Amino acid sequence: MKESSVRRKVVAYLKASGFMVIPYPGAAHGMAGVPDLIAIRVSPKTQEPQTLFVELKRPGGRLSGVQRARQREMERHGADIVVVSDLEHLKTHLRGTK
Repeated sequence: MKESSVRRKVVAYLKASGFMVIPYPGAAHGMAGVPDLIAIRVSPKTQEPQTLFVELKRPGGRLSGVQRARQREMERHGADIVVVSDLEHLKTHLRGTK
């Protein structure tokens, strides 16, 4: 499966789950390693804002060194980041968040 197939499934699921989904162009805007998607909604559990950064990978794909470093930096600042190569992983992550 290609990353583009993963993207289509993930975006459709996020939208069906009430998220606004924003693709992030990353390196094109001087921020290499930033995850591919920004997903925003009001949490149905807590009614608080929820922002999720999603890095898409084909099954078996790995983060680059730049992506790992950027992810650590963003998490230190409170970002919720998930690396997704299949829809089940995203669903599991969302069940464990606010």
